Amino acid sequence: MNVNMSAAAAIVVQHKEEFIKVFPQVAQPIKFLEESKDKPGCKSCIRNKYERDILTVIMLSPKDGLDLGPLMKYDEPQLIGALAYKPKHNEPRPAPDASMPALPPIMPVIKEEMMRDGCPDCVCKHLSQALILMDEVVQGYPEHVKLALAHAERAIRYSTGKNTKTHNKLKELRDSLKGIINEEKSIQSTEFYLERSRVIMNEMLEDNMSHPLSVWRVIGHMGEAADECVQDNPLLASKIREERLALMEDHMYRPPLAKLLNDARKGRE
Repeated sequence: MNVNMSAAAAIVVQHKEEFIKVFPQVAQPIKFLEESKDKPGCKSCIRNKYERDILTVIMLSPKDGLDLGPLMKYDEPQLIGALAYKPKHNEPRPAPDASMPALPPIMPVIKEEMMRDGCPDCVCKHLSQALILMDEVVQGYPEHVKLALAHAERAIRYSTGKNTKTHNKLKELRDSLKGIINEEKSIQSTEFYLERSRVIMNEMLEDNMSHPLSVWRVIGHMGEAADECVQDNPLLASKIREERLALMEDHMYRPPLAKLLNDARKGRE
């Protein structure tokens, strides 16, 4: 059962009081999900997860004996399908968080049935870091191709959604990066795939109108810096990631790079 999370969940979110009247047992879990929206992180991902979770609570709740008539006025095919969905088991599912009120008896979420909403910011976050890694490949670190490939795979994961053009472009990038790895003994082939990979990443980041390419490159460098120090200085890595998120939210934000550099130096002393 494929559920269009963006369309169906948006209706539930907008009219959640009406849904709670029909499903009173989900009032507390929904309240918890509302409060969880304020946690730090990628705002797009948090919003997408909130919409998915709030619809999942409705979709997987027992419906025997309930009058769903008042909700049928929302003529959205995927939402009607979610309301008609019958849980296969009645065992209580453990709350995903110890502080979250227990959910009503619902079956475990089957991942294959749930469509992941795309997150353009997370796509670009991973693309920007892959681009920096490819710069380092050119500078003499060929092993970084595999790290760039890992970020390309993550970008593909976050691109799942309606934008098939972006998804296909990312697959082309992935194939180019694999080409570098597979053709490492052929200088001509390696150079072709290397140039093709960098062109794709630059074009995709330039097409994202939320931030200029120069800002995405800074975001990529900050991601690499955090990854480089996470083992020896996890606190500094966390600070860098927080500043990177702030820059992703506002491209006019100026991260305290001098302070972060000083913290890095102190960590080495």
